[in-house]
Amino acid sequence: METIDRRYRGLEIWDVDDVAPAIRDEATAAALAMLDLEGVSPLEARVAQFTLEGMDDKGVLDSADPSDFGLNMAHLNACREAEAAARRVIERLAPNRAEPYLMLGVVEWALDEWQVHDKDPTKI
Repeated sequence: METIDRRYRGLEIWDVDDVAPAIRDEATAAALAMLDLEGVSPLEARVAQFTLEGMDDKGVLDSADPSDFGLNMAHLNACREAEAAARRVIERLAPNRAEPYLMLGVVEWALDEWQVHDKDPTKI
């Protein structure tokens, strides 16, 4: 039987493999706290980021209202605030880290549940 870790409700931070696990945990907790403060689930934040990336690939950002393409700007802004909160933790606790970039992600089990049941398992 597979054990699913739901400690951060499916939220994970990408591109921080070079950061110690304890620091990653603290950064993830900070990001989740920011999302909760904004009332946005980890999945909603990640879907907003995916939507933006898809729009940018198609070159529609300059010529259209992002909401016309299904982009929820409140979710995107919450995603960015959560990433900034995680980044501040990493910058404070791992100041010599070579790569300052990070991104919010959602673990596979959360995506699978969302696709199968059409329900966001990352909401509180």
